[in-house]
Amino acid sequence: MANKEIKEEMSPGEGGVKFQVPTRGSTNWADDIENLCFRILSKHNHDGVDNGSIISSSNINLDTLSSKSTSNLAATGTFANINDSSGDPILDLATNQGAIVEYILKLNSDSQTGTLVIDNDNSSVLQEFTGDNISDVTFQVVSGVLQYKNANATTATLKYVIKRLG
Repeated sequence: MANKEIKEEMSPGEGGVKFQVPTRGSTNWADDIENLCFRILSKHNHDGVDNGSIISSSNINLDTLSSKSTSNLAATGTFANINDSSGDPILDLATNQGAIVEYILKLNSDSQTGTLVIDNDNSSVLQEFTGDNISDVTFQVVSGVLQYKNANATTATLKYVIKRLG
């Protein structure tokens, strides 16, 4: 059976992935596609030796990433910053930046899963959620910092992941 070799060049001077796929009209090609294509692609793990170059993390902009975390939202009469365990705001946006915060909010036996879409330029927060309507906890953004107000006497728990935009 005739196979066509494909090499995906990443950029000049770099390796790439070489694999083969059956030519048009080939029959009985199941073993070839498995062994000469899919197995090769699945082995390509960027080990730095035979299976692709090691991917450098130096090009990742860490300011755009945030790991998942948890913050406790104590009862407050006014808006307060949502801080991490170091006491720093979990979100401090510059001008022309926005963010999407995916979260789970728990208060007493109520649970809410939702998304906050934040536009720092307009100091606006759009909240969409499913589950219980926990109206005692509200959000706002002031000078790029995400804040909350918890009108309930019980501390709420906020588990979140932040995606910065811009």
